[in-house]
Amino acid sequence: MKNLHRRAAAQPANSACRGPMRRSLPALWAICAVWLALTLPAWPAAGAAQGAKQATAKPAAQPKRIQPRDGYWRWDMGATQSSATCMPGLAESLRQLLPQERGEQVRFGKPFHPAQLVQHQAVRWQQPGPNHFVATAQGVQVQGLALPLDVHYELHVLSPTQMRGQGRVQMPLLQSCAISAPFSFERQAKAPGGSARR
Repeated sequence: MKNLHRRAAAQPANSACRGPMRRSLPALWAICAVWLALTLPAWPAAGAAQGAKQATAKPAAQPKRIQPRDGYWRWDMGATQSSATCMPGLAESLRQLLPQERGEQVRFGKPFHPAQLVQHQAVRWQQPGPNHFVATAQGVQVQGLALPLDVHYELHVLSPTQMRGQGRVQMPLLQSCAISAPFSFERQAKAPGGSARR
């Protein structure tokens, strides 16, 4: 009997506890629904704002084209390299076809173009960058040589008073012969035996 009274007394207590919990569930669902309604629309808006920022980002600035200064310029060649397959005497002949060392008064066209420095009808220059020039020519006929040549020049304008480049001449044979050499072209402060240049 005592056990029955204890069970009967416990039942109202359990039902009393369950009542508030059952009543609180709809309130929790309502709070969750309000939170989702407020936050979900903000997510696409945040993504759109970020995309707009990326779309309006400025592209990287391109290097400006350099115009060499008029004056007395000197052309210097570096050490030449020849392929191991060159026949005796042929490398020396091809070396004469590279731009030779010299100094001269130069008045550059505007805008600058390297055809003014390397003059050959068969050479066609291309410009990969604002201050980068590349020239190639195939099948170039040269007086004194029976076979045609392939020529490649590359030039970088570093400043208004300095240029650097590379020249390469190749004679395609069964064992082709090629020579190459770096070169520099720099404006001098004054001409030999002359007054200072500005």
